[in-house]
Amino acid sequence: MNKLFQDKKTAFILVTLTLVMVLLVCVLVTMLMQYSTLTARADDLSAMINKAMQDTASAEQLWEYMQTDEYVYEWARNNGKLTEDQINWVTGQQN
Repeated sequence: MNKLFQDKKTAFILVTLTLVMVLLVCVLVTMLMQYSTLTARADDLSAMINKAMQDTASAEQLWEYMQTDEYVYEWARNNGKLTEDQINWVTGQQN
């Protein structure tokens, strides 16, 4: 061991290489930790995108349904705007 460190240049290079290796290992561990966190975040975002797409499809279906006569009759009936006889009279006029 004494022979290894007799040359100061060799000792300096060995210590420097050891520090560089430790630094690289630290960087690698940090990046691996960030990778797992980013992967989990990407999965969460994908799930949120899929839910938003489903919500958009549901909203479009509801919008199409709200444009039908059936929806208007149901809304009028539920909100007391028309009686059942009035609704039947309107539907009878359409036929």
